[in-house]
Amino acid sequence: MYRHARPGLLALASILLSLQGCSDAAPTSIRPDPPTLYAASPNDTTIDRLSLGLARALASPAIRRQILGDMRDSPFYRNALHLKSYFKGKRGRAIVTAAAAGAHMQPEQFLGLLESLPDMEISMLLPTDRVAWAGTNDLVVFGANVQRRQLGRFREVTGYTLRGEEMRLHTLAASKAPVIAILRSEAVFGPDPEARHAASPQRSRDRISTKQDEWVTLTSSCDPNTAIIECNQGPGPGQQTPEGYQLSSQYTWANCTNVSLGNADRDGLWDGCEYELAHRFRPAEISHPFDEAPLHEPFFSARVGYEAGVIGIFYGFAYHRDPGEPHTGTHQYAHPGDAEFVIVFVKEYAPGYWKTESAILSAHWLEIADGTASYSSGQLEYADNYRGRPRIWIAKNKHANYPTRSACSSGGWWADTCDGNEHRGDVTFSPDRNIGNYYAPGATIRLRDELTSLYGLPGVERIWTGMYFTGWQGTSSGADGYFRSLDHFNF
Repeated sequence: MYRHARPGLLALASILLSLQGCSDAAPTSIRPDPPTLYAASPNDTTIDRLSLGLARALASPAIRRQILGDMRDSPFYRNALHLKSYFKGKRGRAIVTAAAAGAHMQPEQFLGLLESLPDMEISMLLPTDRVAWAGTNDLVVFGANVQRRQLGRFREVTGYTLRGEEMRLHTLAASKAPVIAILRSEAVFGPDPEARHAASPQRSRDRISTKQDEWVTLTSSCDPNTAIIECNQGPGPGQQTPEGYQLSSQYTWANCTNVSLGNADRDGLWDGCEYELAHRFRPAEISHPFDEAPLHEPFFSARVGYEAGVIGIFYGFAYHRDPGEPHTGTHQYAHPGDAEFVIVFVKEYAPGYWKTESAILSAHWLEIADGTASYSSGQLEYADNYRGRPRIWIAKNKHANYPTRSACSSGGWWADTCDGNEHRGDVTFSPDRNIGNYYAPGATIRLRDELTSLYGLPGVERIWTGMYFTGWQGTSSGADGYFRSLDHFNF
């Protein structure tokens, strides 16, 4: 999960104090990380030059407004723009002129560079940035001759601030600012992307996307042209029997939504049902016996608000620390706290008979090489009954979550491995680790913000309001707080 890198909302505010809306003030200077030894990066000289030119062009408030609006109205996957057709089209002319000047070349030379490239796209890299970025000049731009899902093979990429300052972006760390990426195309653009873009309705909002749009798309579809977080279409274990679990007659959909039985967090669910379902479908963990920081103190949240009969359960794993990458012994990227999570969606198929529908597994959530993905029930493994408790493979030390051993060890993330994973455990928690909800402010209640350590560690974790999650170490920084994932996924 997050290292130390990205400032939260409060820290970001301090960066923006020097800005005056969308004025022509000089772009924010973002201090690069100190030099370190890295493996090869995927940066390409041609794409690197385009990235530098685009970064300098985005110093103009008018061009930032245009990019925001064009991404907002894009009909393509992750609101992407097709690089060649966009820059050659009517809307791209002003950007090409400015970007060419930023790269110290003529517009014709800049367009010539585009012709030498494979199909590329421009997008705002992370879903939370698509929701939050309002055209401010705290951007970083990078380009790489790979698809987004391949970034995890590399330790770093080179990006540029709008001042043209070179900046290393660690793939297993969050950026200090919103990131625009030029990458090989994943969206299916068709023969005339600009015509399709022009025919799409214009939206009136002042952001690229909305939290609700991102949420609905993710939970309703695994179409790679529309899904916000990549839907992994790899093979699952195949159907097995029996399926799901028959719970007692108390735990039917009708009873679970009967709030007169008890609903302390006002989320439309009987509290007893929340715990029973969370406990019954708790993930089974397959971890490495020599993981250097296996201790964690899970909590959960459950909510309705999807289709009838469906309940989403958020499991915060809450590791004490992330000991860093396991390959070199240098503990690079180590930090207090590790805010990994799994979201399991369960559905009632007959009174009291529930099955797993799908799951979202965090894997470097909101880092440059974010591999967080949504998996259908057929792509998951299970601890016992098919479509019962999902089995989660946990990367050694880094604690990223995967549906299979092979997805973990050969999924393309250089720091992740499940080779040797054999320790079997459960996500365990008591009823008082239900943190409540806040997806409908004013209606739902955050039952618990402060959680103390069951192991007697000195820190107190503020799950809903803490800028960082420090694993109860009592430090001033750590992993990014759980409020980001809880808010983004509408818990």
